[in-house]
Formats: sequence, C-alpha cells, structure tokens
Amino acid sequence: MSDREVKESWQVAYQQDRLPFIQKGWVIPAERMIETDPFILMAEDWFKRGAFADHPHRGFQTVTYLLDGQLEHVDNSGGHTILEPGDMQYMNAGWAARHAEEAVGEGIAHTLQLWLNLPAALKKSETSYQNVYSEEAEVTSLPGGPGR
Repeated sequence: MSDREVKESWQVAYQQDRLPFIQKGWVIPAERMIETDPFILMAEDWFKRGAFADHPHRGFQTVTYLLDGQLEHVDNSGGHTILEPGDMQYMNAGWAARHAEEAVGEGIAHTLQLWLNLPAALKKSETSYQNVYSEEAEVTSLPGGPGR
C-alpha cells in the first residue's frame, strides 16, 4: 500500500476549435506541469489534416495513442508511418525532433498524447521514434477488464 494521498482532482476541460482542429481535452493541463512533473501535459485531440503539420520539439518525450481514425507520421530522420486505432508511437525529441502528425485524407484522427519531461542530462540526447502496433502490444488481463 502507498502512503500517498490525492492532493486534488479536476475534470477534463474540453474545448471546441476551428478546423483543422475539432476538439481538445486537457487531461493534464500544461499550466500544471510544475505540480505534475515529469508529466508536462496530456491532451485528448480530435483533428483533421493540417492541424499538426511539420513542427519542432526539444527536451521531452511523447507517447501518442491513436483512439480512432488514422494518423500519418513523417519525421526528420526519414520515418513515415500510418498508425491505426490501438497503435502507439513513442518519440524522444531529445536535442531536436521535427515531425508532422496528420489525419489521413479527409478523416478525423482522435489521439491521446502524453508529454514527459526529460532529465537535464538527457535533454540533448538523440532523437528517436518507436511504433508499437496494437497486434504486437503486450496485454495484461485484469479482473473486470476487457479480454482480448
């Protein structure tokens, strides 16, 4: 058992947006990152192509989980992938990542993305990407949880 206590709880705040963004929910709002470190933010996003075109990152890691739709990823190391629902991507932005995350065609991508702060010693590490496809992911059964 843990001696930790719940300090505070909050509801996810969802906001409607203009296309190509559709809706965003701040599961862990960025303005709370001092309190939630190493978790910088967690966002639930619905978006169309053009929302997250080519853009840079530095000094943190992301874990992206595709809930629905298709997500096309292109990056500065020559990587190109299309993720399907249940697939995940791990990115270490390190010293300089540059990538695009886009919905495919006219579709809508629905993602959950967690940003993790890197320790100072790793902020200038090499950039890397790793995909975990749903059919390859390890699954653990829990009492009362869904089976596979």
